[in-house]
This record gives sequence, C-alpha cells and structure tokens, in this order.
Amino acid sequence: MTKTNHLMTGTIYFLLVAILPLNIFAHDKEDIMQAQRIIEKSGITPLIVLGNVQKKYPNGVIYEYEMEKEDGIFVHEVELINLDEKRRYEITLDAQTGAIIEEDIDAIFWFGQDDDLQAAKYLSKSGFHLSKAIQKIELAKGVVIYRIEFEEKHGIHYIEIKTYGPHGEKEWLIDTDRQSIIPNFNRWSQ
Repeated sequence: MTKTNHLMTGTIYFLLVAILPLNIFAHDKEDIMQAQRIIEKSGITPLIVLGNVQKKYPNGVIYEYEMEKEDGIFVHEVELINLDEKRRYEITLDAQTGAIIEEDIDAIFWFGQDDDLQAAKYLSKSGFHLSKAIQKIELAKGVVIYRIEFEEKHGIHYIEIKTYGPHGEKEWLIDTDRQSIIPNFNRWSQ
C-alpha cells in the first residue's frame, strides 16, 4: 500500500469513527428534545402509555417500551406477550393522542425459547413490571424516558430505563428481584 492509500484509509476511518457518530447523536438529541415537547404538550407519558396498554391487554406481560420516530411522527411502541394465548403483541400508539395506530400479533412457538419469552415469563413470575420500575426513579423536569427494557446478564435480572434531559443521557438499572435501583448504573453521559 502506498503512503497516499494509507492516508486515505486513515481519513476515511476518522470520518466513519469520529465525525459520523457525532452527526447521528446530534440528530437523536434533536429528536429526543422534540419527543420531550410532545409528551409535555400531550401529557401522555410512558407511565400512562404502559397503564393504558395493560388495561387493554390485561393478560399481557409488557417487557419493552420505546418512544421513536416512525415515518416522521413520534410513537410509543410497547411489546408484550400473552403467555396464556401464546401470542406476542407489538402495539404502536400515536405520541400526541395516545391512540393505537398499529397492532402486530404473532404466535409464539414454545420450543423457540427466545429472550422476549424468557423476559415475559420472568416478569410474570416476579410480579415486578415496567411501570413499577418507572416509579423507582426520580425524573427531573425536562427529562424524557425513551426506552425501557427487561434484561438479564450474569444471573442479574433488571429493567433498564434510558432517559434524556438537560444533562444528557442517563441510564437507570432497576434490579427486579430487590425492586431497587442498582446504584452504580444511574450515571449521566453527554
């Protein structure tokens, strides 16, 4: 390889690794701030969304929540499994109105023990759920929850809550067995 090729390869690598992620983060930051304004205006928080979805699907175990932008509009996306019916639901709600705009339903095959099914079974057995996890954290004004998910790593079961606010992104981990915040993992990142 010539010196010019090395320089060109280094420049491309720098652009991909250093600059590109900054632009993607800036876009995400802008979207999260817009989502925050929508939640403040509509009053439809993740806690309200989870409560409404749980009422509509009382036998479902909610294991994931995300606020995202789809086709130019912000939506709340909730994933749940009904263990009795052996069905997985992905419910999409309009962030401004709270109305369900899409409902995807898939059959679950018990022999394919995937992570989502394991999450639903564990949450069902523990009695701890995403709404209770939200109530464990202290949200300051201007902070938006944009992702909640059940996780299991190294035998520890927890609910991960990702928030964004004036100080940047913050990740909270709530131990599902102790039903308390795991202290070392509630730090801010810019």
